[in-house]
Amino acid sequence: MLFGPSKAYDAQFGEESGHLVYPRPAKGEDYRISREIQEELRTAYIRQYRRIDLVFMALTVATLVVIMAAMMMLDVEADGPAFYAILGAAVGPLIALFVYMNHRATIAPARLFEREIPVAPALDAQEHKRRALGRISYGQLLLAPFIGFVLLFSFSDDVDIWSDTGRLAWLIPAGFALLAAVQAWRKFEVERIAE
Repeated sequence: MLFGPSKAYDAQFGEESGHLVYPRPAKGEDYRISREIQEELRTAYIRQYRRIDLVFMALTVATLVVIMAAMMMLDVEADGPAFYAILGAAVGPLIALFVYMNHRATIAPARLFEREIPVAPALDAQEHKRRALGRISYGQLLLAPFIGFVLLFSFSDDVDIWSDTGRLAWLIPAGFALLAAVQAWRKFEVERIAE
């Protein structure tokens, strides 16, 4: 497989009072399952993931062909802004499709258990937020603006980031910093309320 079964899929299953449970993604109810059902679900997931790999590889080849054809028809240079526009327009939807297909395959067990009786109630919104933000460290949030600067300076060879329109590229690290600040504040608030 191209990417292989994700740890996120296996991490969906947990133990509760000595029984194996499947909690619905995000904040849903817990459902008790057997090891056999877990293995059947994992096998079905691997089979689905192999299909996703094949589709992704075929679409990647098709995308490359479309990009090359568009570059030849439009007489585009390989380093110009038109090339990056064509590349983004072709690769962006491909990545979005792959993420969507992977997400659907990962949460497939949730659709299977929709008619089952849960063994534990769903998480309330505050507990769900606490768990989600608990997976992110303040150190990771501190790295976000630096990632924005790395992206900015990687563009600086092609775009003059000090010119009038090039200054818009500074929105990249600013956006990363704003996102990190908002998430850090949310994490701080959730931790303060939990104490």
